[in-house]
Amino acid sequence: MKSVCKRLSLLLLCGLLALSATGCGRRAEASLPYAPETGGLSSATVAENGDYALLYDATRAAVTLLDKATGNRFGTTPAAAQEPVVDEYGIPVKNHPRLESPLLLEYITPDTNVINAATAYTDCISGGHFAAAQIPNGVRVTYYFDSLRIAVPVEYTLSDKGLTLTLRPEEIQEEDALLYQITVAPMLCAISNTSPDGYLFVPSGSGALIYPQDTESTLGQTYTTPLSGDDPQIDLHYQTAFASTQAARLPVFGSAEPGRAGLCAVVEQGAEAALVSAQTGIRRLGYTSVCAVWRLRSYQNILHRVGLGKRTERQYYAADKAAEPLRITYTPLSGENAGYAGMARLYRDRLADETAAPVRENLLSLRLIGGVTVDEDFLGVPYRKLLALTPLRDAQTIVSEIAENLGQPFDLLLTGYGAGGITPGYGAGGYKIPASLGGKRGLRALSDALHAAGGKLYFEFDLLTRSSRSGAAYAAGNSVLPLYSLDIATRMDDTKTPAFYLNRRDRLPALAQKAVDRAQDWSLDGVCFGSLSNTAYSDYRAAAYAGRGGTVADYAQIAAAAQAAGLVLAAVDANAYALDGASRVFAAPIASERADLLAEDVPFYEIALKGVVPLATPAVNAASDPRRTLLKAAETGMSLGYTLYHTFDKRLIFEPETEFFGGEYASVRDGMLSALKAYAADFAAVAETRVRDSRLLAPGVHETVFENGVTVYVNYSDAPFETPAGALEPLQYRFEKEVAE
Repeated sequence: MKSVCKRLSLLLLCGLLALSATGCGRRAEASLPYAPETGGLSSATVAENGDYALLYDATRAAVTLLDKATGNRFGTTPAAAQEPVVDEYGIPVKNHPRLESPLLLEYITPDTNVINAATAYTDCISGGHFAAAQIPNGVRVTYYFDSLRIAVPVEYTLSDKGLTLTLRPEEIQEEDALLYQITVAPMLCAISNTSPDGYLFVPSGSGALIYPQDTESTLGQTYTTPLSGDDPQIDLHYQTAFASTQAARLPVFGSAEPGRAGLCAVVEQGAEAALVSAQTGIRRLGYTSVCAVWRLRSYQNILHRVGLGKRTERQYYAADKAAEPLRITYTPLSGENAGYAGMARLYRDRLADETAAPVRENLLSLRLIGGVTVDEDFLGVPYRKLLALTPLRDAQTIVSEIAENLGQPFDLLLTGYGAGGITPGYGAGGYKIPASLGGKRGLRALSDALHAAGGKLYFEFDLLTRSSRSGAAYAAGNSVLPLYSLDIATRMDDTKTPAFYLNRRDRLPALAQKAVDRAQDWSLDGVCFGSLSNTAYSDYRAAAYAGRGGTVADYAQIAAAAQAAGLVLAAVDANAYALDGASRVFAAPIASERADLLAEDVPFYEIALKGVVPLATPAVNAASDPRRTLLKAAETGMSLGYTLYHTFDKRLIFEPETEFFGGEYASVRDGMLSALKAYAADFAAVAETRVRDSRLLAPGVHETVFENGVTVYVNYSDAPFETPAGALEPLQYRFEKEVAE
């Protein structure tokens, strides 16, 4: 019997090892068999309109976008790199393979589960392994990677916006290796490594610039960040424990040489499965560039026991490819539009009609925390309970005091007022307000007090998390991934606390409808699905949700349900998909993640949205440097955000939420009111006004010009600076309020 058990154990172990060795799960049913073709279209102008022409080069399997007004050319191989060059001996100099590659692949080798790379030039174009065909308004080029038996079709089409690249997951051919991710047009948004004033724009947080470098390095430096933030279905604790939390919220990137030429890229579809990647510093390459990376397959980190007390981590790659196509539109910029501010205006024009009525902006955007779940024990038996921090009667007192002292309307967002408070895992707080927080009657009294002051009341529902594995979303390994709060000391997963899980994606609209119904019953002005507005995630229960597919459609359905019920909708630190229909954004990003390669923060997010959606800063009182937060607000005329609670408890010291530090109302009140009163006149000068332009006068010194003629100068540096309006001391700002005729 013992021998039989031993044999069964060995067989089971072998099976597990075989599974972990492949790490790729079931093959995707949608993959087409590899069927290579060659030839087709000759070099030609394949599309043309009044503004642009699209040129196809059959020797390079590459395209070039021509801006007719300026003559500027933007190609998958940069225009200058298309010209022949010889060395001092008259021998032709070959370009770096990346310069000649419209695509770069990373693929999973099934036998080893190792990620390897391939370049389009080396692995297909140099051998003539590609085919091109004319399509309406453009060309379709299929790149055949013969050694991998992978084919990737790309559609290049022309419109009045510029050049659009489209890749469709169902058209990709795979037989042996499986695609992990595709770098799309890596050299289309590129500037010379020696450009004196050129830069790349990346959408980290509020936005940031990368300046070109020219070094002897063969690897250079890179910066990569996922659009719409990290997918929590990937176990990220090792990578993010000590990292900044600023995510890339807007699907925009580009390159610019100010005043001369620039190219702005907008990911119009499939952004949730894409990353933005920038590189610089490779002299042999000669260019600094930024591009999109399409993560065709996600993964899940899984720990395997390999011996007594030993574990190893492996990646389990999803069988299903990203559900949605990737579509990116590249628009040429010139003159005063060739810069990050021009890119922001371009993106703003796609969000809102220039003739739309101005939105209402308030000086203060206030969040109150209702409660949090803490650990308790009774006679040595541990249990968890809701600690009430701001019962609704105390919230009413806070609102009345602020209204009396401020003398103008403000909006209020109630967060953590359901079961469990702000602790995740309690399923929209049970759609109820606990008696310890004041119940429905207390909510009505608070609403009346706020309406008397002219404000609106929003209630936040966490639709993202649940406490039970049942009904939870699947990670890439077709299993439920437990999530944990962070340990305040180590910033790692606190596995001593109860795990929570992500709701399955197909249930989100029904959960949202239940929250909308409850908000109507409570006579609220608006709702906020804050965690959904800033967190997109995959669910491998269904192929439609692979690679975070369907996020835009799901959130649009949820927003429509709220609007149909007569509710206004707020967002928190919002991704792009949550901006359509949003009445305001609390805790909007005001900085980048400050990675080494990011040279200067810029207010791209604010330029694009100011005057379209009201924006508030993250909590001034919770900031590590409140003064800089005030400067960020002044730079683009944002509302000041504060996150408060009424009663401090020593148990909050061990909670990971930063709002608990410096959030007690009595301690913050006087400083908050002083800051609001000092900023009020400047805020009023640009309220409901869009940004016309923004530029850097020097490192850390910014100038913003609003459409009503008001100009703001901000000095983030540690030295005085002479602006056109006079000397400006460090960490100060100045409004020039003379309105232009």
